[in-house]
Amino acid sequence: MDNLNVHIASGEAFQDYRLLVSEWITNREFCDFMGICSQDAVARLLKKLNLEKVGSKRGGKYKIK
Repeated sequence: MDNLNVHIASGEAFQDYRLLVSEWITNREFCDFMGICSQDAVARLLKKLNLEKVGSKRGGKYKIK
């Protein structure tokens, strides 16, 4: 696993975002923040982490714990 994957998997990336920007994040915002081109990959990651989701498909936001 490379450093980016370790950073994301450990939750550090989410905590960085939470401290710097907001406790809520969208798929697009996480893509931009991490420099990941695949929104599908980010969607799978966010779903796997079981973050609280508010809103529907396009308007969905995830709460960073």
